[in-house]
Amino acid sequence: MRIYSLEPYFVWIIAASMTLMYAIFNCILSLSAMSPRHYWKQSFVAYIGVLGVGMGFAWMISGISVLEAKSLVWIYIVYTFGYLVFIAIVSMLRKLMGIALEQDARLRGELEEEMNQKR
Repeated sequence: MRIYSLEPYFVWIIAASMTLMYAIFNCILSLSAMSPRHYWKQSFVAYIGVLGVGMGFAWMISGISVLEAKSLVWIYIVYTFGYLVFIAIVSMLRKLMGIALEQDARLRGELEEEMNQKR
């Protein structure tokens, strides 16, 4: 029993799009997190939740399972690995920014002044 008149795969595409949007915005917002490891742990659990809820609603609305929805399984697999790659890129960007800020402070002599003040 379908609730709408569009092709059943359309709902699965919408659910996959919501998952992708969550992954992108979550990685962008993680740049401002104070504790990145804690944030990423919670956000990955939330990603699994968004994935499950989206798949559940798509299954209930369309009446077909993810295995019957053509190649949607592969799209979800690619999105999940892409999410992990996004997190890795953001992690590297955070580390590079930390190194760059520290190097900049060294070049301006700020770190040496702080070390001398602590002694």
